[in-house]
Amino acid sequence: MTRATEPSDILWKNMKGVRGLFIFRRVVLFTVGLLIVFFLSSPAVIFMHFKKLDSNNLLNMDWTDKIPAGSFVRQNLPPLIIITINQILLQLIDIASLIESYETHSLYQKAVYMKSVIYLNLNMLIIPALTLT
Repeated sequence: MTRATEPSDILWKNMKGVRGLFIFRRVVLFTVGLLIVFFLSSPAVIFMHFKKLDSNNLLNMDWTDKIPAGSFVRQNLPPLIIITINQILLQLIDIASLIESYETHSLYQKAVYMKSVIYLNLNMLIIPALTLT
């Protein structure tokens, strides 16, 4: 026996459909998210892949020598791009939680929180520690 959910917490639009489909969708999206984190590992690695694909050498920052305050741009633009990639990945976590169609707002918020904590722990603590050793 469980306590009934507060009616204002229920997402009524997500109350339709087959329960097995919800579970399958959640498992698939969670697995895909973990695979992305493990294989791309961090926004810095994604930025390095973008640099390899850049045919114009725009991300090598050689063009900054020709502009005023070029050294400032050369030092600060790559970290800004990495932070932007990290924010995009966090937005994708939010979108994945929306697609999973949770029955209540609190379950949706809990899912976003748990996915974000797992991603940020892998991204900020575990993967950098493994690469340093």
